[in-house]
Formats: sequence, structure tokens, C-alpha cells
Amino acid sequence: MTECLEQLKTHDDHAAILIESICLSYPFQHRFFKATADAK
Repeated sequence: MTECLEQLKTHDDHAAILIESICLSYPFQHRFFKATADAK
């Protein structure tokens, strides 16, 4: 969950809301962050 909170700090409010909801859905979390990292 700490990783999620770090991600929240780097995004604007709208994205943070989306990311927070994904963080709450833990099984999806890892794939989301991997996809986000790959997209950069």
C-alpha cells in the first residue's frame, strides 16, 4: 500500500482518485503499476 501512496503523490487530483480506487483493488494493483511504468 505504501507504493500506492507514493504513486498518489506524483499525480494530479483526478488521476489520484483513479489510482486510489485501483489501490483499493489490490489484485489489479501490480498490473496497473507495471503498465504505467512500461508506458513511461
